[in-house]
Amino acid sequence: MSNRMRPKGQIGRPRSAGYATGRSKVPRDMAKLPAKMAGEHRWAAIAQHSVTDDQARAFAQGSAIALDGSKMFEMVIGCADCEQDYVTAFGTPCKVEGT
Repeated sequence: MSNRMRPKGQIGRPRSAGYATGRSKVPRDMAKLPAKMAGEHRWAAIAQHSVTDDQARAFAQGSAIALDGSKMFEMVIGCADCEQDYVTAFGTPCKVEGT
């Protein structure tokens, strides 16, 4: 879970896939993470869904799309700061310090 594409302290999709490839420039709202506490992980879940061409086009044009839970093919939970997956990082302190 790379932080390179999102402002510090925020999670969510900073850009649509189209935005990341330069095909569309549609800004998206982003959720704020809780304040960083020394040694504590801030967990984030990222899910990938299969979508149709029509859904991808609508999303790239700024429309909200309904994601069908039965078409989710991957979900990852990890720390938004140290980028370690939950299974590896759980029970250990987060080594990333921050504000």
